[in-house]
Amino acid sequence: MRILFLRFGSIGNALASIPAVRAVRREKPDAFLALLCNPSTYDLWKDCPCLDKVIVYDQRGKNKPGPGYLKMIFELRKNRFTHSIHFRRFIRSELIGFLAGAQTRIGFDPGGFSLLTARIPYLEDEHIIEQDLRLVRELGLEAKDKSLEYWTPAPTERVRKLLAQLRQAKAVVVLHPFARTQAENRWQKFPELAERLKKELGAGVVLIGAGREKEIYEKEWNQSRGSFPAAFDLTIPELASLIKSAGLFIGTDSGPMHLAAAVGTPAIAIYGPRKDLDTHLKKWQPAVPQFKAIIPVNNRAEIGVEEVFDRAIEFLGGRK
Repeated sequence: MRILFLRFGSIGNALASIPAVRAVRREKPDAFLALLCNPSTYDLWKDCPCLDKVIVYDQRGKNKPGPGYLKMIFELRKNRFTHSIHFRRFIRSELIGFLAGAQTRIGFDPGGFSLLTARIPYLEDEHIIEQDLRLVRELGLEAKDKSLEYWTPAPTERVRKLLAQLRQAKAVVVLHPFARTQAENRWQKFPELAERLKKELGAGVVLIGAGREKEIYEKEWNQSRGSFPAAFDLTIPELASLIKSAGLFIGTDSGPMHLAAAVGTPAIAIYGPRKDLDTHLKKWQPAVPQFKAIIPVNNRAEIGVEEVFDRAIEFLGGRK
């Protein structure tokens, strides 16, 4: 059995697929397993112990339609895949599996034309990890283990320098206040929370972000900038090692939040109001005991600093 996983999407999407990939490795130890991913998540997958090969599909760069795309397909066909597992309902994903030569192509039913040979119902109110596990059960697997994991590397020099700045603190707290994908509903009280964590709990607070999130930091944290170290554009392995070294992660509904759950660091996520919040939580909320979702009452009321701070005390063990 030679299987190609096609996993496109965000960090959260990728992490949610790990239990499915791990299940195939455990129950089919002799299978050849490869995964095709976006350039943005290659760093996440490259050291996965469950995979024999990781391949990048750069659809806007070297693999855009034309010779680059055809070269990728040619390289995929060399692997003689017997099966393809499609984690996203994209016809371009199905086409790659078809052109790669996989005779059995398993994915979620798109509800229309499809190149899949096995269509699995997609349920909006089912947790994403369970959804992904249902795909690989089509291979005859039990695939029961839903636990998250990430193969965290040792901290790099950059991460060690960040942590060295906080070595006198009682605990390290990683804050991800920005999350540009939620700009409209972003919680505005992170600076006040950071000050209280530092003064009342003796915590060392470090901020993380990526890309244009640095602009938000420079605009909104101008008076507190010298008080809290900040790290932007860490690689995914660096981010994982930093979060794993912390006693608590506090942020928004984002990739780093899912990464915290995967590396076993207690996490608090602050959710903004949205019309489908209950369904979203049922599908995406990390199913780990050391995770707390803080949501607006009746999906409208503003979340206060005190509520988040009290949850932090529960995880960190009280005031200094």
